[in-house]
Amino acid sequence: MNESDFRKRTGNNISYYRKANGLTQSALGEKLNYSDKAVSKWERGESAPDIFVLYKMSELFSCSINDLIGQEEKNPVAEKIDELVKLKQFRRIMITALSVGLLWLVSSVIYFITDLIINGIYGLGQNDIILVFMYSVPASFIITLIFSKIWGRIWQQALSVSGILWGGVISLLVSFNVFDFAEKSAEKIFIAAAVFQVIIILWYVMRKKSEKK
Repeated sequence: MNESDFRKRTGNNISYYRKANGLTQSALGEKLNYSDKAVSKWERGESAPDIFVLYKMSELFSCSINDLIGQEEKNPVAEKIDELVKLKQFRRIMITALSVGLLWLVSSVIYFITDLIINGIYGLGQNDIILVFMYSVPASFIITLIFSKIWGRIWQQALSVSGILWGGVISLLVSFNVFDFAEKSAEKIFIAAAVFQVIIILWYVMRKKSEKK
């Protein structure tokens, strides 16, 4: 094995353990007191970290130095990390899903109680209470945005912000229809929303590039 092969193998192993631990290049660099550019060079095989940095990474990743410089094949430690990462991802999905589900449960309770009081008891025939469900759509995306911000998933953040935008737009248009507002405002709202959508995409593309996953 020549030096170039050694650097590439070590770089691939560093990349594997970094991703398995849910770290970006920038986050790993901060923990090691190096820049994300240095980590990027290691992973591309352009350079290799010294033995002390490898030791610090082995402690951080709960693996041996040999795991970082050895053959690119899974070992018991790596498989255990994979299992833990999958379990963590599953828990995150369940927490988010349960939070959104709780929101819709509360919305349903509010709807049925309000419907019972307004339409059932007083017989007013109000149909605007259905809006509680419409506004639950952007509210659901606000919840997913909060969790994606906590767990640092850029593409999930972008989808959540887009969901808030279009969920809010649809809710507004339904409100216009329910309360007989001027429907000619709908076209302007859609145009404004489309402009904001482009800005959202550009913003998160820039963030994605800057983090260099």
